[in-house]
Amino acid sequence: MYDVHRGDSHGKSYSCFTGRNQHDTDFSTELEVSQETISAYETGRHNPSFALLARMSDLFHVSMDYIMGLSDVRKPLAEMALTDEERAAVNLFSRLNETERALAMTYMQGMYDAAHAKNKKAVLKL
Repeated sequence: MYDVHRGDSHGKSYSCFTGRNQHDTDFSTELEVSQETISAYETGRHNPSFALLARMSDLFHVSMDYIMGLSDVRKPLAEMALTDEERAAVNLFSRLNETERALAMTYMQGMYDAAHAKNKKAVLKL
C-alpha cells in the first residue's frame, strides 16, 4: 500500500511517494514510469501529466490538488462516499456559527460516548 507525504524544498511544494513494505521499483512499475521520473517528481524537477496525476490520485486515494501541494485537504468532501443523510448533516453543520458548532460537537460526542458505554457494559456482563 502506498501513501503520499508532501514536503517543501526551497519554497517549492513537491510530493514524496513512499510505499509501505514496497520498493521504488514497485511504485514506478505501478505507474508505468521510470524510477528517475519518480525521483524528478519528488524533488520538484518535473511535474506529472494530468493523466498520471489522475492515476496517482486513484492509487493514493487523495485529490490531485493534495498531491501537487495546492490543498491541505486529502480528499474533498464531494469526492467522499457519503450517504444522502450524511451529506445533509454536513450541510446543516456548515451553516452553524462557531458556538453552535461547538455545542453540536459536544452533543454528538455525548451521544457517541453514551452508546459505547452501554456496549461496554453489555460486554462486561458476559
